[in-house]
Amino acid sequence: MYAPSPVAGKEVECADAAPPCLCQPRTGKCYPARRRSGGCCGSRRPSDPARVRGTDDHRTGNIGGTPGEEGPCDEIWAKTNISVGAPLYASQDPTFSGEFPPGVGAQLLPNLLVLQELHFINTRDVPVEVSGEINIVAAAPGTELIYANGLFGSIDDIALEPQTEVVLRQKCTVPVDMDVFVLGSHFHSRGTRFEINLLDEAGEPGELVYESTDWQSPPLDIMPTDPIHIPAGSGFSYACTFKNDTDDWIYAGESSTEEMCMMVGIYYPDAGFLRCGS
Repeated sequence: MYAPSPVAGKEVECADAAPPCLCQPRTGKCYPARRRSGGCCGSRRPSDPARVRGTDDHRTGNIGGTPGEEGPCDEIWAKTNISVGAPLYASQDPTFSGEFPPGVGAQLLPNLLVLQELHFINTRDVPVEVSGEINIVAAAPGTELIYANGLFGSIDDIALEPQTEVVLRQKCTVPVDMDVFVLGSHFHSRGTRFEINLLDEAGEPGELVYESTDWQSPPLDIMPTDPIHIPAGSGFSYACTFKNDTDDWIYAGESSTEEMCMMVGIYYPDAGFLRCGS
């Protein structure tokens, strides 16, 4: 859940912090928390009990709009992109739930248009009814929270020669200090390995912090008690290994016959939904 929101506050030394302040032992820093009088704040990741297994992903996104807007799905979905909206939840597994770090949550601002998108392939010879659910757990009124938001990186320039194996790599630097507690990945069937490394002091790939070889159900690493602290100007390097064993060129796209290379993360304190750059 990463709806855009105001920044929760700059970090300060724990020894100098006035209450209310939530301290993070790993970094020795703490972030001033804001008091909520109510509203919808997530205390854990939602679940998605789908009745038929999807072959790609289940995404829920939000954009500014009027609640209750109706119209053709293509017309409404065409209004959404990373610059005007942000994902609330995404998964390639039938069910999923996960925890936020203690004292951390996310918020849904008023008057947002929330869209739900499910991808399925019906392998039967009769129609099958499918559904998906998103369960959002609200924080109790008055709960003091540090807000979290999303981090996203994508390699969009993909052109795979026939009968070749290639590694595409890109850096993901961040403009603010942050603690990252979720890392995940997405690519399609020609992807054989996804890796995320921390950038070292020279700005080059260093420690491996995430790896996936499963394009259908990539792991989502959740670190609620041991987040990765990333100082401003540093970040990650992520890479996709692709094997094109066909006689055709393969390009970037949303189809299962095309490819993607996306890194996702969740961090705090909230500085907005960030599309990281190199």
